[in-house]
Amino acid sequence: PLLEALPELIGHPLVEGFNNTYRTGETYFGREVKTELVRELNGPLEDSYWNFIAQPRYNADRNIRGVLLFVFEVTELVEARNHLQEVVLEKTELSNTLRENEQRLQSILDTMAEGVGIVDLTGKMIYANAMAQQILGVNNDDLLQRTFNDRKWNTVNLDGTPLPDEEHPMALTMATGKPL
Repeated sequence: PLLEALPELIGHPLVEGFNNTYRTGETYFGREVKTELVRELNGPLEDSYWNFIAQPRYNADRNIRGVLLFVFEVTELVEARNHLQEVVLEKTELSNTLRENEQRLQSILDTMAEGVGIVDLTGKMIYANAMAQQILGVNNDDLLQRTFNDRKWNTVNLDGTPLPDEEHPMALTMATGKPL
């Protein structure tokens, strides 16, 4: 008998489902039913998940003579899905944290008394806070169309001569990777 082979199932709800099928003739379905089983002789109880169907079996007189069980272990499937859900949750939490940090940084940049501009590796302006726009006298849309060496900046040496591109502080910083 089942409960002699698997005594850890004594009192488990699925056994009541099987018994109910035997008493009533109603098919019993279980989906991803968590069950603790001993997998090795004298081993520990281990969580496992099972899909099953319990169907009544009838004799010639239409009396129930037993229950036919179709049982499929789905432990790996359930654990994989649970792991995937944990990964998605972690990524969502990370995304929320990044969004919050981005908003905090944006708030700091927006309220700074200093002008801050960010240029990409090609020298194109990709961000300028409100103070940078005010200091440079250029609105954000116009600013984002320029590079650091755009002729509209009219960058000159102290003597008023045009500053060669290769001597521009931004070009030197980008070439050396060192602050200037």
